[in-house]
Amino acid sequence: MEDEGETYDGIVGALYDAALEPHGLTTALTRLTDWIDGDTCHLVGWNKTTGEPTISRMIGLEEVAGSDYASHHSAIDPRLRLAMAAPGSFIRCHEHFDKRFVSGNEFFQDFLLPRGVHYLLGITDISHDPQQTLVVGFHRYIGHEPFDDVELRRVTRITPHLRRSLALRKRNDTFRQALSVGEQALDLFDEGVFALDATSRIVFANRRAQALMREGNTLSGTNGRLRSVGAPSSLADALDRVRLNGVPQCITLVTSAGADAEPATDAPRRMHCLTISRLRRRESSRGFDADWHATQGALFLVLVTSPDQQRVVSVRQLMQLFHLTPAEARVAHMLASGRTLEEYSREQAVKMSTARTQLRGVFAKTGVNGLQALQRLLAMLPSMRPPGSAL
Repeated sequence: MEDEGETYDGIVGALYDAALEPHGLTTALTRLTDWIDGDTCHLVGWNKTTGEPTISRMIGLEEVAGSDYASHHSAIDPRLRLAMAAPGSFIRCHEHFDKRFVSGNEFFQDFLLPRGVHYLLGITDISHDPQQTLVVGFHRYIGHEPFDDVELRRVTRITPHLRRSLALRKRNDTFRQALSVGEQALDLFDEGVFALDATSRIVFANRRAQALMREGNTLSGTNGRLRSVGAPSSLADALDRVRLNGVPQCITLVTSAGADAEPATDAPRRMHCLTISRLRRRESSRGFDADWHATQGALFLVLVTSPDQQRVVSVRQLMQLFHLTPAEARVAHMLASGRTLEEYSREQAVKMSTARTQLRGVFAKTGVNGLQALQRLLAMLPSMRPPGSAL
């Protein structure tokens, strides 16, 4: 059996692990609840401006009870009014509410007692966060004794670590959300995007980059490092030049349709254009961040463009951007795809005079005065890859 110090150290470690691990908070709160011989725990928070719930984490009761409390019953909880009056303090409900009060109180009779819980040991506004109010409540089931002084001392001792863990968790959630947004944005690109460390180990690859490695015709991630398949030295040499002088390098890899077969002279061939550059450390990096960059070495960005797989702006986008008619958007789309007006006329079964009229409408609505200017404009517009669409 663990002694007091070992249990305490284990809970502290679990709390700080929870700052990084999304599901670790439940584990840490469960261990803390067990340590003070509690039956349930509820971590709940509200936005200080809007009053909307920001978090509800329930241990020992169904999660819906926590959500119901956060959204509705907290408004009539007399214990919460005590908590708000003394932020950062500890309350035990039996010191404030006697049996007579409990028997006639709406919150106790309609919400708390029907769920089989009674006594509370609470930490009030634990976060010291200007944006949200966070409280933690430990409960005991009906028929159990109130929390005693030993359990209060334990909670008092652990609270600074719980507060710090929640603050770190909030910061980490902000970083995680920003990272998720960035990854989703890069997944919309037609280009493959790789980030490599100083040893060419892949530290990030977007969806298109992962698809290129799965195809295996051009690039591979053997042993976690980016390699060019057909010309192994090409990519390695380009990376070495970027390491040496920091100047971006561009190379072209041409492969046949089959990865393993000996390519025939007339086999379909695909071109991939790679642009390699060094990612610079932010000038604002200080302290640990600067030390980490120094020890980890340079990071490299590899952009892989496959001209034959580049998407162009869609008909729907063109209609929305320039208020084109469906016919005008179709002609603009075909021109953006490298087709001619004659091909559009033939494929859409319209007269050339009609096609020219539609093109003049496109010129007028896009504000350009010629075909080359239109194609330059359309080439600058990003294509929209629907979420979850095939690469």
